[in-house]
Amino acid sequence: MDCIRRSSYHEKRVWSKRWSVIKSLTLACTVSNQSSLIVKILNYALTLEHLENAFYHEGLAKYTRDAFGKAANIFQDRGHFYDNLYEVSMDEQTHVDFLTRALGDDAVAPCTYDFPFTDPASFLALAGVLEGVGVSA
Repeated sequence: MDCIRRSSYHEKRVWSKRWSVIKSLTLACTVSNQSSLIVKILNYALTLEHLENAFYHEGLAKYTRDAFGKAANIFQDRGHFYDNLYEVSMDEQTHVDFLTRALGDDAVAPCTYDFPFTDPASFLALAGVLEGVGVSA
């Protein structure tokens, strides 16, 4: 779990840069009558955001803050770790809302997901995989 904590700063910087690009594309999309390529790119981003949003919401609804702290081997301030997960979850919801509003009727709908986690530890392991996919996309 140390790798998740260490990489969060780097991932926030990467996502911050990506969101700048996505916001620029969205503005261009609005200004240029929603060019087909831009709509496809934004829908690709929205598809990934739907996936991450559903994942975090499901995991946070299923397990307690203490369970996440134990799974991450955090012995002090377990609530802070959970609060970080909650913040990531809210960020994903914000990304979905932003892209959905920007795309309007062209926005893709979320899929039905079946995440293979069975406890907080497997949730955190899968979070690492999903975040890696999102950052590399």
